[in-house]
Amino acid sequence: MSKKRPLLESKRLLAGIVFVDAILLLVFYVSIDSKKPTWSAIFLVHLTILSVVTIFAFGLDKGLAAASRRRISEANLLWLSALGGATGGVLGIFLFHHKNRHRHFRILVPLAMCLQLTLFAYLVLKGI
Repeated sequence: MSKKRPLLESKRLLAGIVFVDAILLLVFYVSIDSKKPTWSAIFLVHLTILSVVTIFAFGLDKGLAAASRRRISEANLLWLSALGGATGGVLGIFLFHHKNRHRHFRILVPLAMCLQLTLFAYLVLKGI
């Protein structure tokens, strides 16, 4: 009997999400007619896209866990948070009460959120 592998375990899927994020950012950049957006605006769109994907992933994983089905790997949940979706990860932890007992989620996801929001604030304050 083969071991069940977590859903969305593939690094290709994670790379695909990042690729789609990059395409959406490019569309956002090109769609602004009057002036080009600042880096802070682009970064905010990036954070928003990945946060929505990440909170969806946390909710989906919670639902799959309740149904005893194949799950999203913890590594992918952490990577989504680290790559820009940490705000969605923190919301997913609190809204779904999911992964809140895992020390690495309780520490790493809020830390990533602080770093991402600090970088965003720096870009805004510098007018970049």
